[in-house]
Amino acid sequence: MLVDARNDKCLGFERSLSSLPVRGKALMTTPHQDAGSGRDLTHDFDPRASETFTSAHALYKEMRATCPVAHSTTYDGGFWALFRHEDVKRVLDGRALFTTSVQNTVPKFAFTGRRPPLHFDPPEHTAYRRVINRFFTRDKMAALEPRAREYAVQLLRPLIEAGEGDVAIDYAQKFPAHVFASFFNLPTGLAELIKEISAAYVAAIQIVDTDNVVRLSRRLYEIAQAVIDERRADPMDPGQDLTSALMAAE
Repeated sequence: MLVDARNDKCLGFERSLSSLPVRGKALMTTPHQDAGSGRDLTHDFDPRASETFTSAHALYKEMRATCPVAHSTTYDGGFWALFRHEDVKRVLDGRALFTTSVQNTVPKFAFTGRRPPLHFDPPEHTAYRRVINRFFTRDKMAALEPRAREYAVQLLRPLIEAGEGDVAIDYAQKFPAHVFASFFNLPTGLAELIKEISAAYVAAIQIVDTDNVVRLSRRLYEIAQAVIDERRADPMDPGQDLTSALMAAE
């Protein structure tokens, strides 16, 4: 779990975890000063270091044992990382001290302001979740299941009939877009476009390609705005359409 070191609420988190062996073994010792307190912080690990297929698991195991509350100076200001489940849970449950409203990912890639509900704390976050949760009930999922099965059959039948095919490209990459389209009452073609842009967006985030992150983020916002404009022009039942439900909520 990553915690932004620039967040004023998070600057005190080390004290709340004071019983832990913070930097019990520093993997690196490059000093970095915390602007909020004047403390010198160590550079305990580099999230950009090259990896093998299993190296991350080995690193996380070592960090859990020797430096479970670690600091890294990378990504414009540095951040804290928690490696033990109980500490991550303590942060997620401790909204009186920790916040997601300033920044919820490291490195930062939200350039268009706060995104509800991801960048909101309770009670603001709860108001959005209350609406969203109504669309993830057992009944809603049961109603979606026949269409999801139908899409699966449509996509898999050509592969079965051909006796071969690329399951990743011809099925796994397409199936979510069909379900997404059905869930949000969107044309399948638009859902496929959203998935394509989203995949490129995530890939740009992973390599910290800021220019493309900004460009693709704006493209997704343009699509979202177009969907909202369409709902305003041609309203749908808020009980059956999540976009309409969010637009109707206060």
